[in-house]
Amino acid sequence: TDSGGQLIIRSILRIFALFMQEQLPTTPNEKLLMVFQSCNLLLEVYVECNRLRNSPGNKSNVLKSGTGEQHDWANDVLDLIKILTELCDRDIVDFSDTGTNSVNVSAEEIVFRGTSIVLPLITEDILTFPDVAYRLFYLLETMVNVYPEHLGSLDPVLFNTICVSLQFGINDHRVSVSRMSFECLASIAMYHATELRKDNAGLSRQLVGEQASLFLNFLRSVFYFIVFNTYDSSLLDPAASALLALIACEQNNFERMLQQIINAQAESNVKERLQESFKKLMLTNNVTLSFDRLNRNKFKKNVHTFVNEVRGFMKKK
Repeated sequence: TDSGGQLIIRSILRIFALFMQEQLPTTPNEKLLMVFQSCNLLLEVYVECNRLRNSPGNKSNVLKSGTGEQHDWANDVLDLIKILTELCDRDIVDFSDTGTNSVNVSAEEIVFRGTSIVLPLITEDILTFPDVAYRLFYLLETMVNVYPEHLGSLDPVLFNTICVSLQFGINDHRVSVSRMSFECLASIAMYHATELRKDNAGLSRQLVGEQASLFLNFLRSVFYFIVFNTYDSSLLDPAASALLALIACEQNNFERMLQQIINAQAESNVKERLQESFKKLMLTNNVTLSFDRLNRNKFKKNVHTFVNEVRGFMKKK
């Protein structure tokens, strides 16, 4: 596609994004399926145009950092993310009484398909654009909250890409991005732990091969974040929520991880202080591994106390 064609594509994306933001919230239920189908068609066209744009014979297929082209590319990604986010926010409709339920398209399918298109387009350079980063992690958080049951059957490559994005987001210097990443991670882990308690599979299908230790790796990452990193104090509560959910997923491994940390301390008095702090973290205020608001708030208080106690003397394992 030449520059004129790219301008047309960009204009169509912008029109769709504006429509979704301004009109979708008030679109009548009976017309929503038409919107979903239009979005599906838009994704199909965008994929084909993007394929042609990045073909070996296209001399303009190299995206140069710091150029106007990169800015345009970021705006394309931003508009796609806006469209998918609005679909998530609006997908609360039951089509069973509208006569449209026989058509094989849904907002959920479009959102996950669109996400599989958008995520490969996002580079670290693109994430330096604040709006793109914020909107991306808001989309991921919304997807997880609206469609948690879909995660277990998600394409493993897409699921892994989402997890890699969350790991990036947790350590991002922007507070809003880091906070949404913790909240999204907490929702994923809470869903898995809750399903396991019901004797359901949860995300077990995704936790195979290299991903078998996914939650344990996130558990270490979040734990070390709250103890050793320098961060905005407002991040401690969402990080604590993620920590509680991850502990629920990895109870046995969490105990082993704590013991390894204790053993890594050189001085016996430090080991004793640390062991006592770990006990208070999990037992003070009658904390359990449930996810009701009261228990989560009690655990957050415990985490605040724990961090204040151990940051000065604990060594990383």
